[in-house]
Amino acid sequence: MAGAGLSSLHEGIYQNKLADLIEIMPITSARLLDKREARGFIERQPNPTDRRAWLFYLTPQPHPLLELMRGNGQKTRDEAFAGLSSDARQHLLQTLSLTKSNLLAACTQPAVDREKLHG
Repeated sequence: MAGAGLSSLHEGIYQNKLADLIEIMPITSARLLDKREARGFIERQPNPTDRRAWLFYLTPQPHPLLELMRGNGQKTRDEAFAGLSSDARQHLLQTLSLTKSNLLAACTQPAVDREKLHG
């Protein structure tokens, strides 16, 4: 159900913005959105300010499934963070975010440059 959960938080989202949020290529998001639309989970509406663009909205159909997914996600987070203080959780999330940023930045460097840095 990739994309549907995020689009529920960003009603009227552009396809490219959704792709950015879930960190996939726009062509991949197009396929995902086509599948979700075929199942009746989302609908496309024309953008009133840009005739070339479509905005995506959830239909009522996926809402019960999204609530179930959110509940399961919260249970998983609670289990994963059991025993960690709020500060420790925040520090962990900041560390993981920095690690992700570092890896993404490293991927933008040519392989030759990375080899010089890492031997």
